Amino acid sequence: MEQKDYRLAAIMYTDIAGFSRMMESDEAGTLELLRYLTLMGPGLVKAIKAGKFDVEAWQADSAKANAADFDQVLASLESHSAQYAALLGEYTEADFQGQVSLFGPPATRGRLIAELVLGGCAAYRTQLFLYLKACGREELSTYDLWQGIDAPPPATV
Repeated sequence: MEQKDYRLAAIMYTDIAGFSRMMESDEAGTLELLRYLTLMGPGLVKAIKAGKFDVEAWQADSAKANAADFDQVLASLESHSAQYAALLGEYTEADFQGQVSLFGPPATRGRLIAELVLGGCAAYRTQLFLYLKACGREELSTYDLWQGIDAPPPATV
């Protein structure tokens, strides 16, 4: 995952803090989603690397996330790039091709990272983007969602 993905996520989460009626009308639900995001990706990568899901570690990380305030959640999310680099930076092709059984039939670590971690991050990022759009943030476009940039201005004649 590229670092810009996590910078975009942090920007979107900050937008929720400042502008989202969703945050005002369902602050607990929005914060709960953001708290889950602090542990979902890194926790799943750790499980995939270990080849087993550590329920006690997940519960401990979940308790820590659930106790975090909004600023702590943002700081945690902003640290994800470094966490992923530390967790996967030295991973070899053979490591990614190694088979593990976590939540069903055996699959390669690379497949599980792509499906569970990358897929999960994309799904929740989309959910947050849709929250913002539903709250009137009409200036946001799919450029913001998928490329992490504002749409180019219209061509002038």
